[in-house]
Amino acid sequence: MAKPDHSKPGPSNLPTLVRPSAKIHPANDPESDPNSYSLVKFRLYETKARFYLIGSDRNKRFFRVLKIDRMEPSDLNLSEDPVVYSPQEVKSLLQRISEGNRATGGLTFVAKVYGIAGCVKFLESYYLILVTKRRQIGCVCGHAIYSIDESQLIAIPHASIQTDIAHSKSEMRYKKLLSSVDLTKDFFFSYTYPIMQSLQKNVLSMGEEGMPYENIFVWNAFLTESIRSRCKNTIWTIALVHGNFKQIRLSIFGRDFSVSLVSRRSRHFAGTREGLKEDEQQTSYLKRGVNDRGRVANDVETEQIVLDEEAGSCKGKMSSVVQMRGSIPLFWSQEVSRLSPKPDIICKNISNLLLDYLFAKSFLALSYWTSFDMLVSSSTSVQRYDPTYEATKLHFEDLAKRYGNPIIVLNLIKTVEKRPREMMLRREFANAVGYLNQILSEENHLKFIHWDFHKFAKSKSANVLAVLGNVASEALDLTGFYYSGKPIVLKKRTTQLSRTSTGRDASLRDLRANSGDLGRIGSGNDTSNTLKQDRDSDVGQLVRQDNYGGAAPWFQSGVLRTNCIDCLDRTNVAQYAYGLAALGRQLHAMGLTDKPKVDADSSIAAALMDMYQSMGDALAQQYGGSAAHNTVFLERQGKWKATTQSREFLKSIKRYYSNAYTDGEKQDAINL
Repeated sequence: MAKPDHSKPGPSNLPTLVRPSAKIHPANDPESDPNSYSLVKFRLYETKARFYLIGSDRNKRFFRVLKIDRMEPSDLNLSEDPVVYSPQEVKSLLQRISEGNRATGGLTFVAKVYGIAGCVKFLESYYLILVTKRRQIGCVCGHAIYSIDESQLIAIPHASIQTDIAHSKSEMRYKKLLSSVDLTKDFFFSYTYPIMQSLQKNVLSMGEEGMPYENIFVWNAFLTESIRSRCKNTIWTIALVHGNFKQIRLSIFGRDFSVSLVSRRSRHFAGTREGLKEDEQQTSYLKRGVNDRGRVANDVETEQIVLDEEAGSCKGKMSSVVQMRGSIPLFWSQEVSRLSPKPDIICKNISNLLLDYLFAKSFLALSYWTSFDMLVSSSTSVQRYDPTYEATKLHFEDLAKRYGNPIIVLNLIKTVEKRPREMMLRREFANAVGYLNQILSEENHLKFIHWDFHKFAKSKSANVLAVLGNVASEALDLTGFYYSGKPIVLKKRTTQLSRTSTGRDASLRDLRANSGDLGRIGSGNDTSNTLKQDRDSDVGQLVRQDNYGGAAPWFQSGVLRTNCIDCLDRTNVAQYAYGLAALGRQLHAMGLTDKPKVDADSSIAAALMDMYQSMGDALAQQYGGSAAHNTVFLERQGKWKATTQSREFLKSIKRYYSNAYTDGEKQDAINL
């Protein structure tokens, strides 16, 4: 009935989604606006005095020139030629440059380039970080998404003016350290679609010029700032997102649609599980928790996009849903020990017993979303005292700005342990939420779910995915998801580009028309107060929209925030359960199914599980040094055997080795 198709997505039949910051390529239609283009192909030339980067649109009809001075050993001087050249004009320009520099060696071709990933200076010279090979990995609303196959670091100053510092051991060390951040692994970008933002945000955004580099998911924002500020545009640089991008095509009864899974890692408080202790300037504890600005470790936004590729009556429908994972937003860490695979957890802003007593009564009166027990561990080390949870408050305020309300927190750590580790954090996290809910308005209260994943999963009759699916359904009732509604195509707005202009086209097929105010689905709070394994939800009540297929879009307001200790293994299972529940509603909204639920045993569910499994492995490798532990997935797939147990054991060994021996260097490279 449903067959997965893992082939590379072809050109989308969907209406092109464009905003002023996402310029489209000119279509092959000669009647289309010839001034609508993006720079996607580049050729780098050099003379003794300058680099010339020649950028062109996809069809090589329009050309721009960026000049970079090579006679300054430690300063960056570059300028953008304001003229837009035709193919013949740019050819003549290069000939004139070659003739004018004949006495000093002429003009030499250096490399074919696909964009500037950054510009960096260590001790003396500036370097260009160039993408020299790319590979298309998907397509969102007709916009190509690329990964990097090769990159190159090129020194800008000419060798004749470089000093000994440029070749010193310290300079070489910095270059080697920067190169250890492999741009060919898990980085992706688009020239014309703001992949660092959700589909809903791109639809709602308007009037912004250039790609939004200040977004928290653009990892090379600092590296590109010098070029963007001097050129006052973003056409020469590419905005790199770190995480994972996966796209497949599926069909239901012959109707094709694509599912994209986009995971974006925050560049703030970023790195591996190992970090630097500021007062000692040495690697001494695993990176965990929150910083003073409310940024948490391993903050990852995951978006699930469904695009209807059917050329029939439903042409142009699209849907997306966003969830996120992040470290427990408290001041806590684990001391590194090469002799201990499970270092002790140290909570730095642990409350004292008096505050526990004062807050306990009000906290016990919270909604059914919260289960609470007062557990005090004598092994806790009070290293930092934050009785008002300011950093935790900043974190949830940031989430509210990013996603709106409600914020639903799913906490999957242990409740009971022989040696208190996770349960200590569970208690303190509950205290923090209880305190914050006292000062938040009722409509902005944090919705808090404690569920001991490990304890439940030990039961032979346990159906972990069923319980998490019930949680996902209740969360979706509260937050809703984005659905485009019936597409409304407006006449394309264009901005004429003169031969001396430095601007670019602002054509837009406005999907915001008639969208009204931002709304959410299922804003009520009257739901069950327990999480029952065998609870069968009434799917007829799960979807409360009466205008599916109508003109008005629906929007997501709020987010499900999931965490375990590392936000890797247990978290990934929970995120799949949420994705599966959301997929049922998305397909139903788009008219692809007659029920808002996907059978957990269907081929579509299996294909989605493979996507989340792949995403989990990639994120676990980035943060923890090994693939994710996928015991629940493997059991579901019937693969849990002795050989699989051995593989999971080896993953644990690899992760432990990475934590103890290699994460420090990786963290230094990311910091640099």
